[in-house]
Amino acid sequence: MPAAARAVTIGGLSRKSEGPLLAVVPSEREAENLAADLRLFVDDVMLFPSWETLPFEHVSPNTWTMARRAEVRHRMARVSGGLVVVASVRAAVQRVSGSSTGPVVARAGAEVEFEGLVQRLDEAGYSRTERVESRGEFAVRGGIVDVFPAQSDSAVRVDFWGDVIDEIRTFSVGSQRSMGRVGELRAYPAREFRPDRPVREAAGVLRSTEPWAYSIWDRIAEGVRFAGMESWLPWLTRPRSFLHELPRSGTLVLFDPVKARGRAEDLAREEQDLAEALADTWGERYRVEGDRPSLFLDLASDLPERLIECPPLPTRPEDRKVEVGVLHATAGDPEAVAAGLSRLMAGGMDVVLAMDGAPAAGRVARVLADHGLDLPVIGSLERDGRSGILAEGVHTGVDSRCSSWRFWASGRSSAAAGPTAVRAAGTPGRDPPTRTWSRGTTWCTAITASAVSMAWSAAPSPGWSATTWSSPTPGVTACTCPPISWPRCASTRVGSRPG
Repeated sequence: MPAAARAVTIGGLSRKSEGPLLAVVPSEREAENLAADLRLFVDDVMLFPSWETLPFEHVSPNTWTMARRAEVRHRMARVSGGLVVVASVRAAVQRVSGSSTGPVVARAGAEVEFEGLVQRLDEAGYSRTERVESRGEFAVRGGIVDVFPAQSDSAVRVDFWGDVIDEIRTFSVGSQRSMGRVGELRAYPAREFRPDRPVREAAGVLRSTEPWAYSIWDRIAEGVRFAGMESWLPWLTRPRSFLHELPRSGTLVLFDPVKARGRAEDLAREEQDLAEALADTWGERYRVEGDRPSLFLDLASDLPERLIECPPLPTRPEDRKVEVGVLHATAGDPEAVAAGLSRLMAGGMDVVLAMDGAPAAGRVARVLADHGLDLPVIGSLERDGRSGILAEGVHTGVDSRCSSWRFWASGRSSAAAGPTAVRAAGTPGRDPPTRTWSRGTTWCTAITASAVSMAWSAAPSPGWSATTWSSPTPGVTACTCPPISWPRCASTRVGSRPG
């Protein structure tokens, strides 16, 4: 499965999954791009970031990163379905903290003990200051508690009347002036690794078993928080990664599994090299035996039962696959692109161009109109359900949302005036009944930076009569099955080309 088909695959699987769906890709950039693309197609998408710090580096990760990781972990453990989480291999195999990931929540009009709220913020890793200026801070002024939730872009002011919250407003950290009202305060932990009771007890034991870092263990055992304490997490928590937190009802989709496992091995090797370089500072036992806990765990161990591996190329003849062909248009040439899209529309396809923002969408609409192709700017895929230019770009991908037999495709182009994506509709010459859905696929086309098209085909289930027809792409045929009552395109079956 090429990268261009990742978004449609995840979109379809998320609608069928009983629990959350976790998509793991080799690199951080791929994770960011896939998460951004999925937001065009899936309502509930979260990126699980990795720490920016190196193993054994006595520097704390960014506060937003730690809070975001806590938020994703908390939601994934409690959401029954519909949630899609995207993570890089680095984020997925990193050992996670055993500290609570639950947020501090306070609602307007609720009765909340004032000192209790202050204590909960402190336990969640928030720093008490005189004036709130950055994420992860809170301040107390009379009956007012100012908080800057670590995962948020806005600071919040909680105004008490006794033990009842009178109102909650956002406020400017620059002027400190209150702004609009909000219904609740929701602050996820500002520290991912905190000296709670189990951690303090473990540190107390290490004071005698690992005396080479006695001063560190002593500070943690006393409940002291300090910068860089996250680097000691492997010694104080059990070997458990983010993959182990996927609920039994969830599904893990591993893209490019060979590259992903290689990346996990590289992370372990890099950590080992750092450990060997630092072993002399850890005492005789580490210098001789090299025994130390790892921050990055093995990707191959304890994978969930619901595992789907998606290599970029078929590994066996029976593998289902997405085929990629050539679209006859020159990237950067608006006349050629307009002509290529016109041919697709003449063949019975609906075309959607995904651009980055309204200005880009309007400019492309004007350029294409100058070359004989009139496409309006549309608001969304679901609402408009017709050919046009969408003012929201994607990096690369194909989506399976549909109306009747429409299948959507998307991608990103580096061409100055070129469109970035198209979608394809049902079999030319056939009009299936309104609001019916297909369990087989027709075919769809996507323009990426290299101006390629994607042709899909699927073998029908046994007992189904199929219609086979030739697509405008030479040498590619598609097989479609009769329409059945089906609520989503999530049932799309992608397979090998007939014949």
